[in-house]
Amino acid sequence: MNTFKFSLILLIASVSETMAQTTKKMLVEHFTNTKCSICASLNPGFYTNLRNQPPGIRHIAYHPSSPYVSCLFSQQNKAENDARTNYYNVYGGTPKILINGTVIQVSTNYNSPTIFDPFENQTSAFEVRMKQEKTGDSIRVGVVVKRVADGGTASLLLYGGLAEDTVNYTGSNGESRHYDVFRKAVFGINGTAFNAPATIGDSIEFTGTVWANTIWNINRIFAFSVVQESGNKKLVQSEALPAGNFSVTSVGQKDKINPQIIPNPTTEYAMIQGPLNAKIRVQIFDMQGRIHLEKTVVSGEKIAVANLPTGVFVVSWLSGNQSGILKMIR
Repeated sequence: MNTFKFSLILLIASVSETMAQTTKKMLVEHFTNTKCSICASLNPGFYTNLRNQPPGIRHIAYHPSSPYVSCLFSQQNKAENDARTNYYNVYGGTPKILINGTVIQVSTNYNSPTIFDPFENQTSAFEVRMKQEKTGDSIRVGVVVKRVADGGTASLLLYGGLAEDTVNYTGSNGESRHYDVFRKAVFGINGTAFNAPATIGDSIEFTGTVWANTIWNINRIFAFSVVQESGNKKLVQSEALPAGNFSVTSVGQKDKINPQIIPNPTTEYAMIQGPLNAKIRVQIFDMQGRIHLEKTVVSGEKIAVANLPTGVFVVSWLSGNQSGILKMIR
């Protein structure tokens, strides 16, 4: 084979590889508050701007506790709303908008369609597929991250959660309709770090299960996922599913670790019994969705629960790329 033909083959291979990149689905993360008067003045124009964009933009609204700690949506899950805000170092003021992990300054005209221009037609070496399933009082989310082209960093972070697409509630700032309200993180309060699949066609699966809180309208709940570079928080890919569209099957049922609470009912302490030496992140909620305890334990380690009120609690656990929920009676 002569040099010219060999170079041509390399060129064709390079072009084919570039064409294998998939569209990066734009993500808008919106930090707002039902007590914030500036939010009330800017949000309606921003939402109109967002609706006028081509379909496919993912939007999630978080409600941090600062500068208004009494915001209803913040109070319903303060720890996780604040965690996402702190992840981007934007805690302390609302509104804030980030597109694909980049802060759009509040001095920018949120009504202008040009704020989306720098993020259009971006591509990614990864695609994300999802499933969501409701079983009894829990919601299971499955995520598959697949490499479709070469490129990108090897160190990635998966952040996933549940949001409610429309909530009718009149806050003190006068806003009465709230869109894509963040409700619950699925793969840990700060996400799950992982190494990207190295070979084109390879994929990695994640599954997580959370309690379906009774304060949510389950028919408006949807799952979303965000894959980012671990170092610079740059968006790699995002995905979201239609609200209320729950499948009867799920991704990643294999090799479930199935921890148990011992003893249950309990009075003084409880243990999360799982595989030997497994590290398990635990959150304990009451039936109103308030977090009473959050810590990382080793399987079999005692957790003091004597200070909890008597009643029924939901225990959310995360170990590796698996998670689930358990009920505990005290």
